[in-house]
Amino acid sequence: PDDPVLTPQLHVGRAHALNGQERFESAKNDALMALKHILRDREEDASAAEAYSVLGKSLYYTKDYHGSIEALEECERIWKEHGRILSVFDEAYLDQSREALDAGLGVDHADDRSVMSNGVKSVVSWAKEGKSLSNIPKLKPPRFVSREKALRTVPN
Repeated sequence: PDDPVLTPQLHVGRAHALNGQERFESAKNDALMALKHILRDREEDASAAEAYSVLGKSLYYTKDYHGSIEALEECERIWKEHGRILSVFDEAYLDQSREALDAGLGVDHADDRSVMSNGVKSVVSWAKEGKSLSNIPKLKPPRFVSREKALRTVPN
């Protein structure tokens, strides 16, 4: 749907689900799409904070600790502007990302820029200017599994 309120919520919800399925790149893309819709259509609000939160977690799981810190700090900034605080879970992800970065862990960005630097910051500025964002890839369709095969599969 193209509803300015519902569309970002659907992307954020799907990003949470995709993180749960360990499809972190797809979750990151959905979080970016949610931010694109939010920043294009209205001011930053709780929905933007939630999108930054799920983006931070997606980046954490892909070992982009620098990007995770930036996304979670944006989440914290928005919550503070609205008189709220960062959740205990988001604080834990933020602390663990900082510790991992301090320990020299994470992905190596040749130009010292994370997905957050290349992705979200440009998404934010482009969305506010009303530009098209064709750099966010679409999700691949889900893989169909027959009912019989699903019933034969042993759960973890």
